[in-house]
Amino acid sequence: MRSSAIAGAVGVVLALGFSVAPAQAEESSAAAPCGYTGDWSSDMGAYAEFSLDCFVGSGGPTTAGIGINGSLHDYAKDGLGPRLYGQGLTPSGSWGPTTEMARNSNGYDGPPAYFSSSIAAFKFNARFKVCNGGVNSNCSGWFGG
Repeated sequence: MRSSAIAGAVGVVLALGFSVAPAQAEESSAAAPCGYTGDWSSDMGAYAEFSLDCFVGSGGPTTAGIGINGSLHDYAKDGLGPRLYGQGLTPSGSWGPTTEMARNSNGYDGPPAYFSSSIAAFKFNARFKVCNGGVNSNCSGWFGG
């Protein structure tokens, strides 16, 4: 009986276009792990790795988002300062504004910068890029979680 209830909840969730855990479908305020990702900047001077937690606010799918927790590493003695940027999908289907999610100001000899942030992401769709410097400086391509 329990497996058919879970399968039913998963079917409803998948029909709506969500990729969430069945427990999340039952309790909309809960966050569920939904991935792990990372990438290098184009000059190999910065690396970000982070986990993704999907959540739905009380307003339903239009208030969906992704929480990110991870680390941003500086591997170049260039003083540029690695950054992680993100864009969430909007309900209209376009990408939202580019948002700085994390910055490492610790320098090459310092520890990685640990961060915890979130981004609004309709139907849990977001993309990220790692840059060694500013928003258009030595960046990776956009990658998803």
